[in-house]
Parts: sequence; C-alpha cells; structure tokens
Amino acid sequence: MINFRVEGRSPVPPYLQIARQVRQALRMGVLEVGDKLPAVREVVAATAVNPNTVLKAYRDLEREGLVQARAGHGTFVLNLPPGPPPGTHSRLGRSLARWVREAREAGRREGDAAARQALQAEVREVTTRLAASIQQMVELRPRLRLQAESDLVRLAVSIARRIVFRELTIDPEAVTALARVALDKLRMQEVTKVRVHSEHKPIIQEYLAKNSAAHVEVTADQTQPRGSMIFETARGNLDVSADTQLREIECGLTDRLRGQNL
Repeated sequence: MINFRVEGRSPVPPYLQIARQVRQALRMGVLEVGDKLPAVREVVAATAVNPNTVLKAYRDLEREGLVQARAGHGTFVLNLPPGPPPGTHSRLGRSLARWVREAREAGRREGDAAARQALQAEVREVTTRLAASIQQMVELRPRLRLQAESDLVRLAVSIARRIVFRELTIDPEAVTALARVALDKLRMQEVTKVRVHSEHKPIIQEYLAKNSAAHVEVTADQTQPRGSMIFETARGNLDVSADTQLREIECGLTDRLRGQNL
C-alpha cells in the first residue's frame, strides 16, 4: 500500500509529487500490475490537497499508460515503467545476505580449503550478479534523466500558461501579440475571417484596422476560451491561440530533449 506525502513548500506542484511517488512505488515493487491506487478521498484525507489535484496526477499516469481508471471501481495499475524489474535491488540485497550467511556456515562446518573455495565461488557469483544490476542501472539512467527533464518542461510550460492567462485577464490588449504572430505567417489578402473570444473582438478589430486589414471579418465565438484566436484563410485555418502556442513550445522542447538523449 502506498502512503502519499505532499511537501507544501516544494516548488514541484502537488500533482507532480503524487505522480512521481506512484512511479517510484512501481519501480520499487511496492505497487504491482493489478493493484488498486488509493481512492481520491483517501489521498485528500492523507495529504490535505484538492481532489482535482489527485485526479490530475492520476490522469497524467493514465496518459503514460501506467494506470487505468475503471468507472465505479477505482484506478488500477496497468503497466510498469521501463527499467529493471520492480524490487530488483531489495531482492539482490536479500540474496547477497543469504549467500554470505550460507557460505560462512559452510566454512565453519568444513573448516578446510574446500569451504574457502566454495565461499570464493559464492562471492564471484554475487559479484557477477551485482555487476549485472549496476549495468542495468547505468542503462536506466538516461531514461530516468529524460523523464525528469520532461517533467521539468511540463512544469515550466504550466507556470508560463498561468502567467500568460493572468496577463490576458489584467491587460486584454495583450492578445494583439497573437494577432502579430498570425500576420507574420500569413499574407493578409488570403484571410477571410478571425474567430476570437467575445472579450477580444473589439481589440482585434481595432488592431487589424491599424494594420491595413480592416476588411477581415472578426467574429465572437462563444465556444472559444479567453486567449483563443483562429484565422480562417482560403488554404485552411491557422490557430495562434495562446494555449496552442504553449503546446507547440512544450512539444518542441520535449522532442529536442529526446534527440539529445538518443
């Protein structure tokens, strides 16, 4: 059974702390395939976090293919992270202690050269297995580093997302920066319509008029969140929404990290 612990002063968001503790429990063999994760209310009672925080952590793990939510039954372990089998280190430690104990007993019983040779053979076997385990850990390190770097990228983009949307709330005219991105990518004579959040319509109309694009129709789309902006052209649509730009940045950084670790 896993016991969650959330550090309130940590710069790592609580949902990432919970997700990391589940991954660690899977690697250490504390959790196995088929095990049920603690219910959201149990995690909330133990850590005093918001239920949505727990749900977000479980959803991240589900997107990674490690767990699966079953309606009405809870969330269960579906797969294990890549790397050595869970519990490898604890089993190796127990085996080492057992082999050394048995070798010592054999030496005391026999008290001759044969016992010493047997002990040496046991030590060689343990050394070989220990070397194999170390090699597994060496091979695992790049994957662990990539996972940590990917988590850091997601955290940075998450912080950037909060800052961007806070700025849009404080200064609605900041949305004109998204329009500049579109103007740099498109030839304005091809643009037929721009769909934006209702709050942004007058600001974008004024901005386009100042940039020789008053002929472009600006429509308020109630289905679009604040910060959304979609340019419709004869060749298709261009989505320069704030959230889309941040997702592209996150994907680009993650791909670059993966390329460096190949």
